[in-house]
Order: sequence, then C-alpha cells, then structure tokens
Amino acid sequence: MKKVVKGEELQIKIKEAVNLLCDTVKSTLGPVGTNAIIDHSLLSPFITNDGVTIAQNIESEDEVINTILTLAKEASIKTNDYVADGTTTTLVLLQSIYKEGLKYIEEKNYKPILLKNKLNNYLPKVLKLIEKYGTIPTEKQILNIAITSAGNQKIGQLVSEAYFKAPKKEAIYLKEVNEPNCSVVYKKGYTLEYVEATNYYFKEKEEIVLNNCYVLLINNVLENLESIARIINEVIKQNKALFIIADDYDQDLVREVVSLYFQNIPIYLVKMPAYGLDKLTILDDLKLLTNASIVEKEQDAKESDLGVANIIWHKDEFTINFDLNEKIKKKREELEKCENKDELTQKRIAMLSYGIAQIHVGSKLDTDRRELKMHFEDALGAVFASLKGVVLGGGVTLYLVSKLLKGSDPEEIIFAEALKAPLLQILDNAEIDAKPILARLDQNKEQVIYNVLTNKWEKENDTTVIDPLEVVLTSLSNATLIASLLLTTTSLIINEQKPLLGEQNIFKEF
Repeated sequence: MKKVVKGEELQIKIKEAVNLLCDTVKSTLGPVGTNAIIDHSLLSPFITNDGVTIAQNIESEDEVINTILTLAKEASIKTNDYVADGTTTTLVLLQSIYKEGLKYIEEKNYKPILLKNKLNNYLPKVLKLIEKYGTIPTEKQILNIAITSAGNQKIGQLVSEAYFKAPKKEAIYLKEVNEPNCSVVYKKGYTLEYVEATNYYFKEKEEIVLNNCYVLLINNVLENLESIARIINEVIKQNKALFIIADDYDQDLVREVVSLYFQNIPIYLVKMPAYGLDKLTILDDLKLLTNASIVEKEQDAKESDLGVANIIWHKDEFTINFDLNEKIKKKREELEKCENKDELTQKRIAMLSYGIAQIHVGSKLDTDRRELKMHFEDALGAVFASLKGVVLGGGVTLYLVSKLLKGSDPEEIIFAEALKAPLLQILDNAEIDAKPILARLDQNKEQVIYNVLTNKWEKENDTTVIDPLEVVLTSLSNATLIASLLLTTTSLIINEQKPLLGEQNIFKEF
C-alpha cells in the first residue's frame, strides 16, 4: 500500500525531520562542540563529534520523518564525499536557509518554486563573494587546517607530515593498527598489501629483509612444487631466497614449502593482492621493477623467467625497493599523461616516484581507533581541499560575506541570515556572548578572528582558525540545494509498512 502525506501534516513532518537532524548535529560544531554516543548493532558503541557519522545514524520511528531525513542527510553526505570536511557546517546552513525560506512561504504566501529558483540563481553570486576572501595557503596554514579539522594537534601534525612527504591524496592511506600510538611510516618503493599463504614466516619476527632475492611471477594458481623444481635447484645452487607471487597455492604445496623453509631453503609464498585488470596492471609493474617474466602456466616456468629484487616483507604487505632507471621513468610519464586517473593509477605514480605515506591509526581500543580514524579522514580531506585556497575559519568568512548582502530581495535576506548561523552556533556551543564578537567584526577595520579555543583575538596572518575555501563553498552549495528542495516539497508518497504475516494479532490477547 502507498501512503500519501501532504499539506500542513507534511510541513510539520519536514520541520521535525530538519530540526531532529540539524539540532542533534550542530551541537558538535567548533573546537568546543560536544560529542554523541552512537550505538552499533555489531560493534561496541562509540563516541564521536563527526557530523556526517552522527547524521547517518539519526533515525525516527515515524516512517514519514525517516524518508525526509534520508533526503536531508544527502547535503552532509555529499559534502563529505567531495571534500571530507564541513559536514556539520552544511547542516547548520541547511537548517537556517530552510527556516528563513519557510517564513516567506508561510507568512508572505511566497510561491515555493519561485523562491527555490531565486535561491539557486543567487547562489553563484554569494559563492563569488566568498571566493574573494581566498588566499593560497602557506605550509603553516596547511598544518593549522589539519589541526583545526581534526580537533587534535597530534593528528593534525601527523597528517601534515604525511602530506609534505607524499603530496598526493592517493599516496597517503590510513592503516588501523593495534598499537598504543599513531605514527606516520614513509615507504619509498613499490608497496602492496596482500593475504599471505602462511603465517610460519612471521612466528619469530615481524619483518623479513630479502636482498637480491629471486622473484617468480605466476599469473595463475601454483599447484605442484615439482613443476618448478628446476627453479628451486637454481635457487639452492645460488644460495638465494625465492619470492613467489601467484594467485593462490595448493595446500599440499604450502606444507612442502614450509618443510623446505625449516631446512634453510628460503622459499616465500605470497598471494597476488588484486584481481582482474588491477592484477594484470600490478603484474606489469612487478615485471618492470624486477625484470622477471610473467609465467602463465607453472609447468612452463624456467630459470630465465626469474627476476631479482630487494624486498622488505611484513605480515600484511611487502615493499620492493628499486633504483630509478629510464624504463621506470618512462612508465611514470605514461601514467601521468592519463586523463582519467583512477585511485590505483595515482598510487602507482606515487610509488614509482616519491613513495607513499602510511598513517598508522593506533590504539588498543577498537572504539578509540574508529574515532581516531574519522578525525584523520577529516584532516586529510581538509588539507587537500585547502590547496585551492583558504579563508578565515570558524564561520567568520561567511559572516563577513553576510554583511555585504544588503538588498531587500528574499534570496538576499535569506542568505544574509543563513551565513551568520555557523559563527553564532560555534559561539553558542562555546557559551560565549556573541554581541561583542560581532560588534568588532562589524567594524571591518582589520581582518581579525576570535579564537574560541584560546579566548583571544587573532589577526588573519597569525590565526590557526582557517578553513579550506573549497569546503566552505561546497557546504553552502549542498545546503542550498537540499533546503530549496525541501521548501518546494508539498506531498510525499511512501510505502506503508505492513505487519509481518502471523504477527497481525500477536498482542490481541493483551
């Protein structure tokens, strides 16, 4: 059955949904915002102030409100997908734009579709005004953006350290580890995560260093050790290690290799960490780095197919170190010329040039690691978004732009009010009287900002409170889009929930 909700009933539901979502999330805004505890059906509950994570977990028993919530959440989710930051600001702006727009519809009988068009047509002008405040970030500002976005100095420092060592988004990745502290591990070389064939290698050590070891690449499953007997004999004769990469291994073969390993014949088995086209791409890179041939059938493998490499091997990854030569330079240039670079291509470019940076997200508690990881993700998103420019943060730039909107048209008035909302919310969360703060900002004699964390005024060039320009623009754009859609919604059609078969009269006796 379909259920139709419209008119005043729907408007009440939309208000409830917007307020439930935004009021819950906006209390986390700013450096002294509060946290929320989120229950998890499979994992332990965790504490966070990450806007999009809180938003995604907000639900209602009312199916109508839930449907509206799904739409409203899109503003925050889209911001997170694009710039990985500014999600709470997005919802603060959404609530304000919706609230101010509703006044014109309810009190002045303004046509919703006309108001929506005016807001969307006026948005580019507001975005251009914001862009005028943008400046190219310094190294110090990039560090400050990371610290501010993470809400944690140590996390911000680690993120900026990783960025300056490997200045590409795809060259930095997070790795959860069961260690007491977080750290950055910089890897110069070609690093691949994998699923190992056996744990025997790491029973007594965490790292294996293989210098000038033989490498055998098999684009298939290795099933029979006898099929590569000639190669093993050559390895024994040369007194070297053999590092085999294949799709998978027969279990009897694995046991034989382990037996040989304990007889001081070092043969190492690693499963190829990719499938399909990615696998072929990685094999091609490994062939280039080791001078090995790619063997399609194990019985065809011969001594001349072997490559040589220096490998640092851990339980869940290995790194091939290499000297830069003309072939590798040519490959890197080819990759850089690709117009549409996917994540793997970007990572390959990094590994074939300046290397990659692993940020180890360490804690002994699963709950803590999840929370730390979200802060790292926010900081990384903010750093890469900042490369297109930075502005004064803490809602100050939006507030300054709001003072420039002095017209009497509905769209100007709505934006003028909405742009003040993030700053006012940050001050409210910090329990700071807004009047003296706004009075000084209104003077416009110098670009200053009040740092609610230190309770001090700071000049534009000295402040740590800065935001990536792209985050601010994206937040306002997504908030306007969703708010204007909600303002024009006059009916809702949903699937009415039915009781499960056999449960219709379950409580009848009571």
